[in-house]
Amino acid sequence: MRIFLAAALFASVIASASLASAETPAPPPLPVVGQLLTISGGYLVFTTGDAVKLDPALKIPANAYLGEAVRVLIDGNSRTVVAIELAPRKLLPGDVDANKIPRDLVRATPGSTRSSAVAEGAAGFGAHPVTVTINVSVPDNTPATDDVYLATDRTNFAPAEIKMIRVDARTFTTAVQLPAGTELRYDFSRGNFANIERDRLGGIVTPRALKALDGLQTHDTVRQWADIN
Repeated sequence: MRIFLAAALFASVIASASLASAETPAPPPLPVVGQLLTISGGYLVFTTGDAVKLDPALKIPANAYLGEAVRVLIDGNSRTVVAIELAPRKLLPGDVDANKIPRDLVRATPGSTRSSAVAEGAAGFGAHPVTVTINVSVPDNTPATDDVYLATDRTNFAPAEIKMIRVDARTFTTAVQLPAGTELRYDFSRGNFANIERDRLGGIVTPRALKALDGLQTHDTVRQWADIN
C-alpha cells in the first residue's frame, strides 16, 4: 500500500485541533495536495517550487518518488508538515492545491524556486517566479493506460520527475514555476529510461530548451518512444 498516512489520520488530526480552547483557538491544520519534487534537508518541495518544513518527529515515507501526488497536513501552530499521504485517491473537502498554498506557510530552501517565499532569516533567490505551461502531443501508439512525465535538468533528467496531466488520448500538460529569465532544458518519458522519447529516426533526443517567461506555453511533440517501434 503506497499510502503513508491514510485519510482517516488526517481527519483525526483535524478533529483533535478542533478541541483547542475557545479562548485561544489554534489555527486549523491545512491539507495541501500537489506533486512531489523532493524531500530533503527537513523540507518537502512541491513541483511548483514551494517548500514546506517537516516536523522533526515525522517519519518520512521511503517509497515516495518524483512527480508523485501527495497530500500533506500542515499544523497551524508550528507551520510544519505533520502527516504525509502518498497517492491520495481523491480530493477531499478543504484540500488546497499547492499552487495556492498561503505564503506564510512556505519556507525557502535551495530546492525552492519561489523567491517570494523566503523563510525568516534566509537569503533571497533573485528573480521573481513565473509560470510556464508545457504541452506535448504523443504518438498514436502510446499505450492508453500509460502516464507521460516531464524530465528536466533540475533533476539530471530523472525520467519520472513530473507526472503530466492527461488532456485527451494524445495530449498531456503540466505547469512549472521557475525564476523569471532562467533556462530550463527538458524532454519526455513514460516513467523510466527504457521508455524515454526518441527522435523520428529512433536516435537520442536533444533536450528542448526554454527561457522562463510568465504565461509561456510550449507545444511539443514526441516522435516515438524508445520501447515502441
